[in-house]
Amino acid sequence: MFATLGVNVAVVESRARLLGFLDAEISGLLADRMRTDGIRLCMPDTVSAVEPAHDALSITLASGETMSKHAVLVCSGRTGNSQGLGLNNIVIQPNSRGHIEVSPQYQTAVPNVYAVGDVIGFPALASTSMEQGRVAMVHAFDLKYKQELATILPY
Repeated sequence: MFATLGVNVAVVESRARLLGFLDAEISGLLADRMRTDGIRLCMPDTVSAVEPAHDALSITLASGETMSKHAVLVCSGRTGNSQGLGLNNIVIQPNSRGHIEVSPQYQTAVPNVYAVGDVIGFPALASTSMEQGRVAMVHAFDLKYKQELATILPY
């Protein structure tokens, strides 16, 4: 969006491919389109330092490259909304991003506690989370209905 508005944009991504959960061909086409739109892709690389410099910011990448930009937008991914749930009281330890490990039926390390949606990570979308909730409920109450998610989910 910024590039379309004429802003000089560089994307620094630690992975070798954009949106790695997508089909490689789609990911490649997205990268090609971004380059066509004038977006510079620095991949795989990471930002090691950002420092003020005159009327801009000096950005140093792990590769040693430096660039000057007027603004930096950090997109660091989603975190699970698990703080304040008292999980430490029931021996469930979310990881550093607030995500809880679950079984294929969304059961946590505590057998009668289930977790779905943003607290378990990708894809953390409402439509998928509802389906995860259905699978968890079927397992919790030993119903003979929905045993697993569809293999193709809406993103």
